[in-house]
Amino acid sequence: MRVRDLTFVIPVRIDTEDRLRNLSTVLRYTGRFFPASEVVVVENDAEPRTEEVCVEDDHVRRLFLPTEGRFSKSVTANAGILAAGRPFVAIYDADVLLDRHAIDRALQLLRMRVIRAVLPFNGIFADVRGELARRLSEQLEVGALGRITSVARAPYLPDLDVRVVKGGMVVADREVLRLEGGLNRRMVSYGWEDVELVRRLNRLGYRVFSLRRFSCVHLDHARGPDSVGNEHYVSNEAEFRKVATMPRPALRRYVGTELDIAGLGAARERDTLRRRQARVNLATLQGIVHPVHELSVGIRVYGIRRAGSLIRERALRK
Repeated sequence: MRVRDLTFVIPVRIDTEDRLRNLSTVLRYTGRFFPASEVVVVENDAEPRTEEVCVEDDHVRRLFLPTEGRFSKSVTANAGILAAGRPFVAIYDADVLLDRHAIDRALQLLRMRVIRAVLPFNGIFADVRGELARRLSEQLEVGALGRITSVARAPYLPDLDVRVVKGGMVVADREVLRLEGGLNRRMVSYGWEDVELVRRLNRLGYRVFSLRRFSCVHLDHARGPDSVGNEHYVSNEAEFRKVATMPRPALRRYVGTELDIAGLGAARERDTLRRRQARVNLATLQGIVHPVHELSVGIRVYGIRRAGSLIRERALRK
């Protein structure tokens, strides 16, 4: 299947040589499995470092945002969202690989115009390093590591660690991302922007669905100052908590004032989109379907006992 309605937006800062190698791997992955898709690499740094890697692939468009300050994945990804020319956008980290069928399945759901955003895996991150990472980077086929459905049943391999992360990528309707603020530009450097986007879209009524059958492979890399917890982590978490607990009417206003990336004239489009989605949610019982689906994914990933304790912990935090 030649996917022509998808733009991969890859925000990046090359802070180590590993980053450059991983970006090259991801571009070969998109070129092999999604050759008809658009790819927009957005680099945010003081000086460009991705030129040669991007020139190697004629399906790649490159944007450069010069900055002397901290890396902002949010600002970088938002530039890519605005530049995207296809109806669906995958905000895709430069160090992850998926079973290609996961993205195909996400697009099938989005094309129905009921679900408007998909986390194209179940939350399981298969962190690979060493010889295993090198082999996967060469082959681009993630195999069984892209279909881990339970933390307890994950394979044991010397170069593999398994964790649960709600980030790394999301596939969504471009207009939803454009009109609902993209990634949160108030978050800088490391932490929380991925989970904040999922929580915000859910609270605005767009119901982000996870795919039960697929896991995500994360290619290990050395970490620069914007890839570890730092002085911005606490303020990013505070922004996440604010969005997660803000009354919905206030959140709708907040998106239109503090997070807007669409510019003048977007308010009417945003209101129309929200009303349409509310009608679709009502007609398709998304208020029931979505939480039941996400609960089933959580039970499969964690086991029923651990999933229950996580639900209780979340309830106590509200």
